Amino acid sequence: MALGEAAAGGAQNSFGWRISVAVCGILAVLLIAMIGTKLFKSTLLGTIAGFLMAIDGHAIVMSRVGILDGILMLFLLLGFGAILLDREWHLKRLAAWVAQREKDGSEPAWGPAMWWRPWLMVAAVAFGLASAVKWSGLYFLVAFVLYTVLVDALARRRAGLPFWISAAVLKQGLVTVVLTVPLYLASYLVTWVGWFTTNGGYYRHWAETDGKPWTGALAWVPLVWQNFWHFEVSVYNFNVNEHDPHPYAANPLTWLFMIRPTQMYVGTTTGGTGGCGDQTCYSNITSVGNAAIWWAATAAIFYLVYRLIRKREWQVGLILMGMVAGYLPWLLYINRTIFQFYTIAFEPYMILGLTFVIGLALGRRTDKRRKRTRALWIVAAYLVLASLVTVFFYPVWTAQPIPGWLLTLHYWLPSWR
Repeated sequence: MALGEAAAGGAQNSFGWRISVAVCGILAVLLIAMIGTKLFKSTLLGTIAGFLMAIDGHAIVMSRVGILDGILMLFLLLGFGAILLDREWHLKRLAAWVAQREKDGSEPAWGPAMWWRPWLMVAAVAFGLASAVKWSGLYFLVAFVLYTVLVDALARRRAGLPFWISAAVLKQGLVTVVLTVPLYLASYLVTWVGWFTTNGGYYRHWAETDGKPWTGALAWVPLVWQNFWHFEVSVYNFNVNEHDPHPYAANPLTWLFMIRPTQMYVGTTTGGTGGCGDQTCYSNITSVGNAAIWWAATAAIFYLVYRLIRKREWQVGLILMGMVAGYLPWLLYINRTIFQFYTIAFEPYMILGLTFVIGLALGRRTDKRRKRTRALWIVAAYLVLASLVTVFFYPVWTAQPIPGWLLTLHYWLPSWR
């Protein structure tokens, strides 16, 4: 955002502090299309995933306002994509290792400890940079390290390794931690270089001024690190103890159902000068999603939980792990003052879940022509419906002046007002 401001001549220019978020939103559409293509092995489904992300109102709004959550979403999605690539990377090299041992006639036992896993390291860096935007990136690191250990264990079992559990946890699991945690911390801390190398940062000299240096066993810790720790603790305490009422606060238990979207901007023009053809015109920016997409995606996520239990498909497990990392931790803070727009961090995985179900609806190319044609028409009709909803809601996502009667038609739930 600072780069955008610098390019536009300063923070006074709203284009400057919004353009970087817009670029991140555009890149997210491309990235989710690429991930969908790889995940589902279908260019069509990948395109549908990108299209749904591009026309969803929540994603559109979060790409047009100067707040951090859209940037967070992009880094998390980069990490997710890297985990997807690491899975394939690891499976191929494990299979090659087992084949070589069988050829040599040697006992595979625990299997290898793979230290060169570049995509796993890329994921660690991406999650570290995400945490530098908002700490919720830490949940993704923890979730996907556990996911990687589980995937490694199952891969070793399928490869016929006798000690697949202990190897995945005690051998490859430890390697995974060593490969990810230091890179995660380094990528997080590198974003603090300006704070460490200057003197005017918040709490930069807390221990030397307002606070007291640590004593006892921690007295050896340099003051700059004491100050940094105090800063981090103060940020944590502020956030977990923020309970002030807010008219647009939304309990995370309601997020998936889009009960209380956030009103980002409200403008009113009277006297017939607003350009909407009425005496009073209203200009709103509301982070309400495309209902045809959002509610369908919520239903898809619940279905995927059932399907994972029944079918145990790895694609479903990966998508749901994105939801676990992005959504479930917020249920620990249901009494905090938090907002619906935080959901942009895990919206890509809702979109991928919906795309997976769309893929089921489309069926296979080997299906009978009549069945295949009917499926294509149904999916096409759904995509047209979603597009029409976007056209209808676009004015309240982009602050276009509209008369009061038309604004009222956009309140599909009383809580959207």
